Amino acid sequence: MAGRKRDGAVQQRANLEDKIAELKLKLDDVRRKERESFGRLCEKAGLMDVAISAEALEAALREVAARFRGAAKPNGGAGAAAPGPRTSAEGAVGNGA
Repeated sequence: MAGRKRDGAVQQRANLEDKIAELKLKLDDVRRKERESFGRLCEKAGLMDVAISAEALEAALREVAARFRGAAKPNGGAGAAAPGPRTSAEGAVGNGA
């Protein structure tokens, strides 16, 4: 009888591990679709045609993310207004004007 309980526990663990593996695959697929969607949005916004370093683009995107999360400005100005558009001299992505 103890052997059956052990077999049942082993089977239950195996089933759970299978479900976890399946969920990880689904999560990977959802993340891939999110990346593709974000890439399409960046393309529509014209980011594919902007001459900017990866570091500057990443910094600008971090600022956008912080603004939409409602975070304080990186310089510690809690409660400060969201940063306005930057000029091309500051290395920002232009608006095409």
